[in-house]
Amino acid sequence: MSKQNSPLVLGTERISKLLTQYAIPAIIAMTASSLYNMADSIFIGHGVGPLAISGLALTFPLMNLVTSWKDIYPDSRLKDISVVFDNPNSSTVRFATDSICGGKSLSTTNVKALRTNQQVINYVAQTPDAIGVIGVNWLGNRSDTTNLSFRDEVRVMSVSAEDIATPENSYKPYQAYLYYGDYPLARPIYILLNDPRSTLPWGFASFLTSDRGQRIILKSGLVPATQPVRIVSVKDE
Repeated sequence: MSKQNSPLVLGTERISKLLTQYAIPAIIAMTASSLYNMADSIFIGHGVGPLAISGLALTFPLMNLVTSWKDIYPDSRLKDISVVFDNPNSSTVRFATDSICGGKSLSTTNVKALRTNQQVINYVAQTPDAIGVIGVNWLGNRSDTTNLSFRDEVRVMSVSAEDIATPENSYKPYQAYLYYGDYPLARPIYILLNDPRSTLPWGFASFLTSDRGQRIILKSGLVPATQPVRIVSVKDE
């Protein structure tokens, strides 16, 4: 082993030479990575919108090679992070591709899709390493009439739109946070009709916008368009 490649050189060589040899390449690499992220943010912000910036902030740790739970918490007993979607052709996958990844394809490493939302819940409940991505209406506790709690089988993750996430700027998909726009990974739902008026599709759309239809949407955990949302301060134990 040459003297230059020997680990003893770190304890015997001059500090100025070590800084030149090791620090400068690291600074250049970090600067290039930061410029790459800035360019991505500018392009995605102008091309897609602020929602994509939130998704970029959410996925930025993965760009820095965070693929294991130990990269986040060194004492963790969990292994590699795996991300699970409900279906390869679902709207959730399209939302992740279009609005979070800026049109780029999802990674095939530790990312997969099952067939149904319930399968995702069952998989995450049985696989501690996994993160599931599904609609919030599948996460609500059916026995809770206030819609202020989630299912017991899984733990719902808080998400932040900031570059540095803290408990104060991170939010779970409660209806109030969806209503105010605090939870960043939200999207509107549209009904597009091309049938003549007074046909069955128009009747169904009228029912959805009625008081009864909006209450059904409210009960499902989503945010209705015309019904008021109950705002309750929730503090996790």
